[in-house]
Amino acid sequence: MRAELAAGDVLQVRLYRNNEHTDYAYQLFRGERPVVRWDNKEHFPSISSYPHHFHNTSGQVEASPLTGDPPHYLPFVLNYLATSP
Repeated sequence: MRAELAAGDVLQVRLYRNNEHTDYAYQLFRGERPVVRWDNKEHFPSISSYPHHFHNTSGQVEASPLTGDPPHYLPFVLNYLATSP
């Protein structure tokens, strides 16, 4: 799902079944450029919240408070986007 937000930003939410669990990604785009993303792909096993992680505005990967419950965490993502520069 893609939704246009204020100022032309676009939030893309992807949910898909991957064997026994659901993979997710919440990603903000400005134009064609990705800005931030939360997801749970198994690429960063050293992150304390593995497999959940956050790609910040600097392009760094860090721990994420999300745990894969979309109805619970979508409001968190929207609030983060509304209050972050």
